[in-house]
Amino acid sequence: AAADDDDGSKTKQALLDLQREILSVNGQTLPPITSREQLVQLLTSTLNQTVTQQFVLRDDDDDDTSKNISRSTLDTQTLDALTRRLLLATSRTGSAGDAYFVIRDLFGGEDVEIVPSSQSNDTQQQEQYSIELKACLSSVTIICYSCFHVFPKDMADANVEPLMELHTTTTERIYLQEVRSDGTQQQLVLQEKPKYPRKGHKTLSIRPAYNHAEN
Repeated sequence: AAADDDDGSKTKQALLDLQREILSVNGQTLPPITSREQLVQLLTSTLNQTVTQQFVLRDDDDDDTSKNISRSTLDTQTLDALTRRLLLATSRTGSAGDAYFVIRDLFGGEDVEIVPSSQSNDTQQQEQYSIELKACLSSVTIICYSCFHVFPKDMADANVEPLMELHTTTTERIYLQEVRSDGTQQQLVLQEKPKYPRKGHKTLSIRPAYNHAEN
C-alpha cells in the first residue's frame, strides 16, 4: 500500500511538472495536460493517427502488401509504457534532473550557482516546445529541451545577467516492431521491441546560447 501511495504521489508531481511544459507530437502541439487519463487519450489518438498515415504511405509504395491486413496501431501496453516514460521525462527528478546534475558537474563550482530557466536569450533557438515526441513505424523518440543559467554565487535573485546560458537536449528512442494481435486475424499492432541495443539509454547534448549583440 505504501508503494502504491508513493507511485501515486510521483505521478501527481510529474503531472504538475508536465503542466509547465509545452508538449509536441510530430509537430502537433497538445493542449495542457491535467490528468494521466487525458495524456493517454491524447497520445493514443495522435500517435495512432501518425502510424496510420505512415502505414498508408508504405502500403502505396509496396505493391505486394496484402490489402486484407488492417492498419497498424500501437498496443495498449506500449502506450502505457510511453506514458510512463513521458511522465518520467517531464519530472524534475527525471530527464530535467539528469541534465541539471550534468551541467552542475561540468560548469558548477563554489563560486557559481546553476539555475534552471524557462527564459532564454538565445537568438537562434528554434524550439517552440520543451518536450517533443517524434513517432514513426519503427520507433518513438522522446526529446526534452532545457535551459540553464550560470550565475555568480548568491546573485541568481539579484536581477543580473547570467555568466553563461546553456541549452540541453535529452533524447531517448523506443524501438517498435509489428506483430499480429491475433493469430486468426489480419491485424497488426506496434509493440516495443523486448530487446534492442542501448534500450533505456538516453543521450544528452549541451550547447551554449547564441547571443550576438549588435555592434
